[in-house]
Amino acid sequence: CQNQQNCDLFLRILLQINGDVADREIPRSAKEMERNTIIKDLMRETCVQELADFWLNVINTYRESSPTTVCLCLEVIGAYVAWIDINLITNDSIMTNLFNLFPIDTFRCSVTDCFNGILHKGMDSLAKTQLIEQFM
Repeated sequence: CQNQQNCDLFLRILLQINGDVADREIPRSAKEMERNTIIKDLMRETCVQELADFWLNVINTYRESSPTTVCLCLEVIGAYVAWIDINLITNDSIMTNLFNLFPIDTFRCSVTDCFNGILHKGMDSLAKTQLIEQFM
C-alpha cells in the first residue's frame, strides 16, 4: 500500500464487497446467490492470495503507526475467512502476527474476532481440532 489512507479505503471496499457477496445473514434470491458464488469463485481463482499477502503487509506496516488500520484489516480477515481457503489465514505468518497482537489491548478484540471467524468456518470438526492443536 502506498499510504495508510489508501490502505484504509481499500480495506473498507473489501468489507463492502464481502457484505455484498458473502454475508450469510442477508437474505438473497437464488439469482443473487448464483451471481455471488460466481464472484467469490473468481476472486478465489484470481486475487485472494494477493489479498492475504496485502493483509499481512498492512499488519506489519501499520501496527505501530495506525492501529485503527490494523484493526480494520483484522475485521476484513475475520469476514473473508468464512469463504476463502483457510490456509491463507492459518499459516505461520498470519497466525504468528495474530498471537503477537493479541496481548496488546488495542488489538485484542479485533484478533478475537479473527479467531472467532476461523473457529466458525464451515470445517470438519476433526480438522478444526487439528487446527487448534497446531497453534497451541
